[in-house]
Amino acid sequence: MKEIFIHDIIGKLEWDLWNFGFDYFSTKKFEFLDEICNVVICFRVRDEKHITEKQVDKYKQIVDNPKKFFDMVAQSIFDYYVTDYDDFCYLEELPKITTIKELRPLLLLEKGIVIYIERDFRDYIGVSFECIWEEEHGLGVKIKDGKVIDVGFEDVIL
Repeated sequence: MKEIFIHDIIGKLEWDLWNFGFDYFSTKKFEFLDEICNVVICFRVRDEKHITEKQVDKYKQIVDNPKKFFDMVAQSIFDYYVTDYDDFCYLEELPKITTIKELRPLLLLEKGIVIYIERDFRDYIGVSFECIWEEEHGLGVKIKDGKVIDVGFEDVIL
């Protein structure tokens, strides 16, 4: 079951029970690591089927200054990778990196980026990636109040 909804600020949203559960989603293009990427922004609505003011504010944090937002995300992933490298490098031969741009071949950006904007009771933005060092679980970055508060397996944002 699929529905289309036009939001005054966000624009076109879709609600598709089969693809994204009980979420509205919008697909946008943003630059990340010098590449234009498809980004699916999911608004968790569950049964209420309306987007809250707080969710719109979080959306604005992303689209009003996407470079700042995605630079912050890239820096947090870089810091996580460099700091925790020894914890996951034994799984396969992974390169040591010294710059953020070296992250690009390690993230599977062609599969897209998913951003979850939670409802009021879970007040954060979650960014999800597929990466070569954790293909099964993926990579998650949790952002609250404009700051990264956690990076790890994708379940840190669920």
